[in-house]
Amino acid sequence: MRVFLIRHPQPLIEPGVCYGRLDVDADAEHLRASSERLAARLAREVLTGPLAVAHPGRQYDSCCPRIVASPARRCRGLADALAATLGATPHYDARLLEKDFGDWEGRRWDDIDPQLIDAWAADLMHFVPPGGESVSELAARALACAADLGVPGVDTLPGIQRATGASSQPAASGDTLVLVTHAGVIRVLLGHWLGLPLAEWSTLKLEFGALTRVDFVAENTALAANTGQGANAGDWKAVLHTLNG
Repeated sequence: MRVFLIRHPQPLIEPGVCYGRLDVDADAEHLRASSERLAARLAREVLTGPLAVAHPGRQYDSCCPRIVASPARRCRGLADALAATLGATPHYDARLLEKDFGDWEGRRWDDIDPQLIDAWAADLMHFVPPGGESVSELAARALACAADLGVPGVDTLPGIQRATGASSQPAASGDTLVLVTHAGVIRVLLGHWLGLPLAEWSTLKLEFGALTRVDFVAENTALAANTGQGANAGDWKAVLHTLNG
């Protein structure tokens, strides 16, 4: 299985303003350029890549990736553009929204109580901004979303609850998933999948409109050949293929 994590294009908001759940539009020109570049990249890697080669008799649209996005406008616009170009159907999941900063949303960082900023820095995972959510809560919902989408092994984590009716099996090894989301979501997913320490994944630099690819490979070669069935969670390994591509 391949997962492409795409950060939304440049948002239309002044530098130095706190925005997470705040719904802002993407810059139109950056959206256009990003969608063209990313659609061409996905077409090369998916529609004419290993999946298409392995299934030469498939129709064009049967090789399309699944595209799931945050419903925020800055993500939705890019997801819609990619889906239209690739012939896919976009889906939206609120669990892929950025961290909720509560009362801080829309305020300049310089105007927020520095003691609260220091408290957050002292407990990055569990500090809750007034009226908002913690990074731990963000991670729980993002990982639950990934589990429902069939990402191998995610649903084995304590406290990860699958949605009612969700499949209990990982997707086939040739499946491709595209998540159009936010930097906070991408960081927590990469941190968990790759086993990175907090200090490393929390500071990952992710460019606007950039693509990061993670491949989930079956460590047992016999399982790798059996693409019609899911492997056990412990038989899969996440490998970082591309960062900010």
